[in-house]
Order: sequence, then structure tokens, then C-alpha cells
Amino acid sequence: MNQNVQFFMRNTIIAIFIYLASGGSPIVCQELVPKGVIFYRSAPGETDDLARVRKFRSIEFFGNVTNFICLNGETIRVVNSNLIGVIDYPNLSSASIVTPQQIEEFDEVVQKIKGAIDRYRTASQEINDDFNRFSAAQQMIQQGNVLIGGQWKSKSEHEMAAPSEPVFVPELLIGNQKLTNARLSGIDGNTARIIHSGGVANALISDLSNEVIAKLNRTSATLQILKRTTPEEMDKVGKIELEKKILEELSAGVIIDLGGNRYTDVKVKTVEDDGIVISHSRGSASLSFEVLPDPLKIRFGYDPVAAAAAKKEKVEMQAALKVKSMAEAAAAEERQRRKTEIARRLASAERISFRITQVINEGLLIWNLNDSKTELLKVDPDQFDVADGEIYNAWVISSGTFEYESVIGVGKRVRAWTFVPSE
Repeated sequence: MNQNVQFFMRNTIIAIFIYLASGGSPIVCQELVPKGVIFYRSAPGETDDLARVRKFRSIEFFGNVTNFICLNGETIRVVNSNLIGVIDYPNLSSASIVTPQQIEEFDEVVQKIKGAIDRYRTASQEINDDFNRFSAAQQMIQQGNVLIGGQWKSKSEHEMAAPSEPVFVPELLIGNQKLTNARLSGIDGNTARIIHSGGVANALISDLSNEVIAKLNRTSATLQILKRTTPEEMDKVGKIELEKKILEELSAGVIIDLGGNRYTDVKVKTVEDDGIVISHSRGSASLSFEVLPDPLKIRFGYDPVAAAAAKKEKVEMQAALKVKSMAEAAAAEERQRRKTEIARRLASAERISFRITQVINEGLLIWNLNDSKTELLKVDPDQFDVADGEIYNAWVISSGTFEYESVIGVGKRVRAWTFVPSE
């Protein structure tokens, strides 16, 4: 494994452990792409399941403390004895995940993120979006794709773009540009990347002549496959031959879409208004009619009106799901906020036993059984089914005094309490 990939995977693992340490800190990070996550205790002796969970964009380790910087630039310092762990996130915009070892290391990172969500009660709210992002990448890999420098490619495309025995062409003429000691180093979509003695040249495959393609020898088949995705440049005979070739390949279980992605062992599972669903040698895929060549569109009964309507319906459904997801997230955030507020108030509350002596507009006049005094419990009586004489226990916090007149007109001043709900 090269040093870049080792560095990428090491940072990914470190960032995941960091997230595990930042459980419930009150610091709020902005929603930018994080470098990782930290997990830590807010106080010595606190159990790990109550860990704070926070994303970070950079981290510094010192002898006794660890500083991590939130996405909003705020620095949080954690005593190392309170540090539980750190997880470094993979940088999917520049990483490469190709070899079995790289895939295994990436799967391990995703599993650690999932373990953090299951273990730490505040982790789901904080890192669930990151888990979904990495899980989607994991699915891409399971479907037979590889990540090369942040670009997803099919495994076959990667293998064709990086031949084990590169062919050098002493002299190659592309348009008015003469290249010496040239060889094809890769294919990105419809662009050929050619390394030569003067550097690197990028050329549209549609601009390459048949002579140039022939000189590139070993990968000429790959270029022909991609070049045929621009049939408007072909003459009538060429188009007929192309259509025949595409339908023959379909019969042999091969589909090559307009992006050059090759699917083998293809079985068409369903034909929908906006495309087809297939199984293939690496898994399954949904191919819209937009990425299929014209012969396949005709073969599967493409209807532009129906396809547009189906696409619109899917977009609307995705938008509705997004709105629902955002509403559920907001509701979960509000529930968490209420739980946090209740926990904060309970931390300074005390528990009393009392008998209700009178229900009034301001709350409940009670006989405090702890200190044998008449007091006021501030609470909305309409929210509780209570009656005079009943005995209850409650968590309360002191809220000054309360003045009222007794039934015989005597002014009274008593201690007042505010009710604190426990859930």
C-alpha cells in the first residue's frame, strides 16, 4: 500500500476514535466536511456511555491534553485521562480504495462508526449523516466499483485504464500537437489521458482518429468502445453496424452505457418508465434511459413523456423524503434538547413528599411532609389530575416565596417551589 493511501487510512481511523470521545459537549460545530470525530468524558469518573461526541477539523496531541478544533474554528481542550477515543474519517474526495487491504481497512472504519452510534447515546444525532455517507461508499465497493483519487470507476474500467504492460508510441500526432514517447495512462469518461515526454495531454476520445487509436494498440478496444458513444459522428453504415453490435452484446449479456461503464453477465430484471433494473457480475444497477445508447432505448420501449413523468415523480418523492427526514431530525433534536434541559434542572433539584391542601390558580398549596409546612408548588393544575388530600412525591427547585390570603382573610407568605418534570 502506497504512502498516500496509508496516510489516508490512518487519518480515517484516528478521526473515528476522536468522534467517540466528544459525546455531549455544548460546543456546536458548523456543518462542514469533518476530518474526524472525538469521544471524551466531560468529568473524571463519568461512564463511557455518557461520552461527549464532537466532529473536528484538526487535532493536536500533547503530553496531558488533546486540543481539537471544531468545524466552526473553536478549540476544545480535553484532558487525556478523559479522552476515550478518536476516529479519523476517510477523505473520499481524494482517496483511493482499490486493494483488498484498503477495502478491509475502510470497512473497519465504517464498522467503528456504526459501533459508536450503537454505544454512545448522542452519537446518532452527531454522526449519523457521516455513517450514511460512508455506508453509501461501502455499497459502491460491494457492487464492484473502486475509488481512484476520489473518482469512482468500475473495476473493469480501472483495469482497462491501467494496463500492466503500457505501450509507448515513439511519435503520435493528435490534431496539431506532436507527442513523443506517448502512452495511454487512463480514461476518464470520454477523455483519454496520455503521458508523453513533454508531460501529460488530455484529448477527447471523439477527436482521436482511427490511426491514433490503432497506434495505442493494447487499449484500442477500450477507446473504440468509448468512441462509439458519439454515433452522430458516424456515417449511416457505421450507425447500422453500431446498432447491430450493441444488440449482439445485449444478447451476450453485455451492456456498455454512454459513460463507458461496462456490465457483464447482464440479466434485465424489470423495465420501468425511466430505465431498466439489471443484475450483473458485480451486483445490481438501475440504468436510466439517459445513459443507454439509442438501440437499447428502442429495445426497451423508451417513451420520453413517460420517462420524464417517472423522473419527476422520483424527484418529488425524494424531496418529500428529505423534508420528512429533516422534520424527524428536528423533532429528535428538540427531544434531545428537552432531555438535556430536564437533566440540567434535575441536577440542582431536590425531592419532596407532600399532601395537596388546595388547588389554586398559581399552582398547588401543599403541606410539605419533609419540613411540616404549608408551601406553594408552582405547576399548571390543568395538566395534572389531582385532588385535595392526595399525597405525592416530586422533584422541585426553590423559587422564592408566595403571598396569599387564607380563607379567613389572613395574609400568608410561604416558601415556593417550581415543579421539575423527570421525563
